[in-house]
Amino acid sequence: MKIRLVAVFVLLVGHANPTGASEVKLADDGNARLPVVISESASDPVKETAKTLADYLQRISQAEFPTRTKRADLGIFVGTSLDFPESGIVNHFRPTGITRREDYLLKSDKRGLWLIGATDLAVEHAVWDLLHRLGYRQFFPGDTWEVVPTTRDLSIDVDVFESPDYHSR
Repeated sequence: MKIRLVAVFVLLVGHANPTGASEVKLADDGNARLPVVISESASDPVKETAKTLADYLQRISQAEFPTRTKRADLGIFVGTSLDFPESGIVNHFRPTGITRREDYLLKSDKRGLWLIGATDLAVEHAVWDLLHRLGYRQFFPGDTWEVVPTTRDLSIDVDVFESPDYHSR
């Protein structure tokens, strides 16, 4: 009897969504489902980071991810907390605090996927964290030490707020 109860518990816990996040489909059979969205006022480093994300998502899924600067209802939103005031997550960040400038958020919801950082550097960390969660690895600089997974279907269910343990990485 105890074994059956444990088995039922394991099945229920295995299917539970403890984060409250929604699964977001990024690519389906080699077709991008969402564009990469940046703010019209995004800084040059954020624009470059968004382009890097779109390029790697294409390498992983063989889907072309357009980058847009227009307001969008759905997308992969990349930028600082000030770039997307309508997101409702601005209060999570304190970019002027020396211990908080590298904080970032990865969150999937019904609007898409949010990669929001306190600063430009934090946005870059968020992008590389997402790629790592999708299976990307780079052990040393250069193509030889890079592992880019290939899958035509990409989805993620994430809700994390990351803050480094040190003032500077």
